[in-house]
Amino acid sequence: MTALAELGEDTSRTRLVLYSAAGFSPDLRAAEDNGELILVAPTASTTGCGPDPRYQAAGTAVPP
Repeated sequence: MTALAELGEDTSRTRLVLYSAAGFSPDLRAAEDNGELILVAPTASTTGCGPDPRYQAAGTAVPP
């Protein structure tokens, strides 16, 4: 993101997005809770598992 900022691009709302089918560490989950990054995992339709109630209640489609 620093390279983009040096080119004059506004990166103030840019977030790192991480994808994992194996899950995320507590540190990464804390960083997501602080708005530092976005965590993406397979959806229930691709895994056969139900959605995480935290995200269902929040109205987002991003599972933990």
